[in-house]
This record gives sequence, C-alpha cells and structure tokens, in this order.
Amino acid sequence: MLSYLNQVIQKVHFFNEELISLENFFTAYHLYKGVNENDTAYVALALELDGDLWTRDEELKLVSACADLTASLMNK
Repeated sequence: MLSYLNQVIQKVHFFNEELISLENFFTAYHLYKGVNENDTAYVALALELDGDLWTRDEELKLVSACADLTASLMNK
C-alpha cells in the first residue's frame, strides 16, 4: 500500500504560492470574484504556468470559457 502511495506522491508537484506573481493573483481574483474566491490560488497557478484548470465546478468552467473567449477576441 505504501509503495502505491509513494508512486502517486512522486508524480505530484508542489508549488509555493509565494512564487505566483501578484499580477496573476489579481487577475484570478477579478475573473472569479463572486463565483468562488477560495479558488483564486488555483486559478492564479494555472495562469502562472500557462496551464489548464481542471475542475468539476460548473460555475468556474463557465467563467473560464468566457475569459478564454474574451482573451482570444482581444488578441485579434
């Protein structure tokens, strides 16, 4: 059992929140305020790493889709 746990833990990457830029924290907060401010750190990390945010939270998915559409329209 411990060997399986060890295999899983080796694949997890821990990230110090203090290394996320304030700009990404502010962006994440403003994108998701009123939805769930508790997810700000997760959203900020996704922004920092230019990665995808995987969630089953339907409100978060909707706001993410709107933010992606707005960003793509601004880049045109």
